[in-house]
Amino acid sequence: MNEKVIISGKPFPIFGIILVIIGIIFGISLLKYVGLSAMLNIATIVGVISIILTLNAGITVTDKRVFGKAHSAFFWKRCDLPIDSISSVSLTMGKSISVSTSSGIIKFGFILNADEIYSEINALLINRQQNSQQKPEISKADEILKYKELLNAGVITEEQFEEKKNELLNC
Repeated sequence: MNEKVIISGKPFPIFGIILVIIGIIFGISLLKYVGLSAMLNIATIVGVISIILTLNAGITVTDKRVFGKAHSAFFWKRCDLPIDSISSVSLTMGKSISVSTSSGIIKFGFILNADEIYSEINALLINRQQNSQQKPEISKADEILKYKELLNAGVITEEQFEEKKNELLNC
């Protein structure tokens, strides 16, 4: 399957930074019970784990599919979505991209270039829609054969057939 990578998402570790701040706030409230070093250890551990999890996030858009690691609660799952199965795409809070399919909504979170990825997926969906609305072009030879069948069936006269044939050949 020849496919061309259009754009890849870069992880945005803000989630880990936010959890470090929450850890510090939580730690400050525990400061009088556990001490300063324990509070900083809690904040550091929570933050480092969160940053590692966030750096595992990602999304790649090709001309045939969208794949990467999407988040579900506190877990990551690998997703591979063919472009033909995607019904819509949206930007959500937290630099996240939601991709809708008939099976549900897949959310790729914490993507630094989420706006660019949204635009690329949206362009692919618009292109797919425009291509599906185009009627297949009938060749001149097929058109002449169609008129020949009408002539043989007695629906049109020899004169009408010759007129249409000349019209098609002289276009």
